[in-house]
Amino acid sequence: MGNISIFKKVFIKLWILIFGKIKYKDKYGLLYFLWPNTRPIDTYQRGVRTDDDTLLKLVLRITSTLNNSDKPPVCFDVGGFMGIVTLTMLKGINGNGIVHTFEPVRRNHARIIENIALNGYSNAVINNMAISNYSGLGLHNLTHEGGDDFLQKLHNYSGSLLGDSIMSDKDLSRRDHAVDVDSKQLTLVMTLYQYMKTCSIDWVDILKVDAEFTDHLVLEGAQEFFYKHHFGFILIEYNKGDGCAEELLNMLLDADYKIYYMVRNTGQLVKNLKDYPKECKKCLNIMAVSNNISDDICNEIIDGLLI
Repeated sequence: MGNISIFKKVFIKLWILIFGKIKYKDKYGLLYFLWPNTRPIDTYQRGVRTDDDTLLKLVLRITSTLNNSDKPPVCFDVGGFMGIVTLTMLKGINGNGIVHTFEPVRRNHARIIENIALNGYSNAVINNMAISNYSGLGLHNLTHEGGDDFLQKLHNYSGSLLGDSIMSDKDLSRRDHAVDVDSKQLTLVMTLYQYMKTCSIDWVDILKVDAEFTDHLVLEGAQEFFYKHHFGFILIEYNKGDGCAEELLNMLLDADYKIYYMVRNTGQLVKNLKDYPKECKKCLNIMAVSNNISDDICNEIIDGLLI
């Protein structure tokens, strides 16, 4: 880790130019492919492909406590990208339990499947769909960074959205349910509430959310599962200053979740942003803890991390 030589940088770039991707083993022992648009040089220098290493460390720490439970863990990764958090969850639960991943972009969805196969995991459900506050169809803007234009609502659907007969139109009935329209992609959209009801899931140990500035809509769509604390640990993107950050924070506080701010790339936490180290990059994620998690378990998770 750290700076890599010019020779190695040239080698990585040439390899990706010729073969389209390069296999990488990160500092946590996870294998995954790196593609041209996934910051391969930065990944080699940092030892892992992530914007916040603290989140990955928390996933591993939380899953280590879940493995002591009699009930197989259930983890959700909303906004899977290329599957790094999904792989970290799978490594943490170590074959015990299941990970459900949600990724609306077809290319990313395929990459997640490829990376999971590379590690030999079989206990994952990789859904090519968006999660929001409605169920139906959406037009996903592939060129937009996020926010209101990232997923355009097209159609509500009140029935079951899982299975072979998702939609009546035969052209949209395939499970990958994605059609390119210029720079946009038609995609299935579902609420967490409907997904959990359909799959008979009433408790999720870890819910990770990175939904491109629509994270609050993910929680909104979880309905009573969110408000009744059916998510043990919520690890969610929080960009202070963006449009949804304060709305997201207020939702968590109003629902009486305990809030911890992740100190970016340090493995540390603070309970109040005023205590956030000024020398560190701004906070990118928060951890919200359900009141159904015992104080003993919570203290075990944050032990040695709180500053």
